[in-house]
Amino acid sequence: MLIDENYNNLTLTAIGKMAGFKSSATFYRVFKQKTGVTPSFFMKNKNL
Repeated sequence: MLIDENYNNLTLTAIGKMAGFKSSATFYRVFKQKTGVTPSFFMKNKNL
């Protein structure tokens, strides 16, 4: 969802909830554990 342009209008919190996370903190923590970067950093640099 983070790289799909159809979801550009959603916040990271909304995307995390759609992915099944009950809290933003858990989404951020797991995302960083799996990718090595925060969701915000990923979104800002997805075009690189």
